[in-house]
Amino acid sequence: VLFRSGPPAPKIKIATYNVAGLKQDTNDRNTYQPKWKEILSWAKEEHIDALCIQEHNCGPAQFNRLKQMAAAFQYCLILAHREGELETEEGSRGGAALLLNKRSFEVGAEKDEITTDHEGRLAIREVAWEGMIFKLASMYVPAEADYRKRYINKLHRTSTLDKETIVGGDFNCVIKINHDV
Repeated sequence: VLFRSGPPAPKIKIATYNVAGLKQDTNDRNTYQPKWKEILSWAKEEHIDALCIQEHNCGPAQFNRLKQMAAAFQYCLILAHREGELETEEGSRGGAALLLNKRSFEVGAEKDEITTDHEGRLAIREVAWEGMIFKLASMYVPAEADYRKRYINKLHRTSTLDKETIVGGDFNCVIKINHDV
């Protein structure tokens, strides 16, 4: 029997969640979305260090409200969205986001960000945790097989994700697209 001496090795707690939309929870612009508050409460209660979020359906119009509530729970928000169709209160379709616990990371969780890189399907941030530097990524991959293949190949060609990247996401690997609910 082998025994490890000293304190237990630190563990990072990462979760992934397809939220199926956040902006439709309320029509009141002054009220935070109930679903977003529930997600933040759950992440805090479960001591989640990083939450990979997919299909948030939000854009710039919702970003400030989302990041303000995230900050109240001591989280940093990196929100990726599609460029072009997003300058309305209605927001966007799809999208990936990263929610990072500000107390968990030495570097990487101090600044909120909104990005349109990679068609809004990839939220990525380099972080430092327990002396290690690596990337965390949340990905929302296209459901259509040919588009999915092109998207993944493009990420591979651009070396966006490397062996130092932890990826969570909705990879849309379903046998029949019409069964993807």
